[in-house]
Amino acid sequence: MFKKVDDVFFNVDDMEKAVSFYRDKLGLPVKYESADWVELDAGNMTIALRRYGSGPEGRPELGVGEGATLVFQVDDIEAAKAELEDQNIKFVGGVFDYGTVKLAAFEDLNGNVLQIYQRAS
Repeated sequence: MFKKVDDVFFNVDDMEKAVSFYRDKLGLPVKYESADWVELDAGNMTIALRRYGSGPEGRPELGVGEGATLVFQVDDIEAAKAELEDQNIKFVGGVFDYGTVKLAAFEDLNGNVLQIYQRAS
């Protein structure tokens, strides 16, 4: 079902300062940058920064500094979601379509948020 771990992202409140930290202090090259989402190259995976409040907040209490979200790439988001739901995995909201990607969030047994996503074809 899962193709790979694609990225881990952190919610940030000041994108400029966050990018400066990861790029300038940690030396991670920027792969993609927009006002709300920045991807940094961490070798075998992507570390992403998301401006808090810019996307679906399935768990609004998980704000800035509240941990990371692990994101798995899948080929078919609806099939993957159905397969996980068959295993009694609780999703937070539905499937969100951003045009270039579709994503859905779910929780592990401790309430940690994970996501699955599918790139647009």
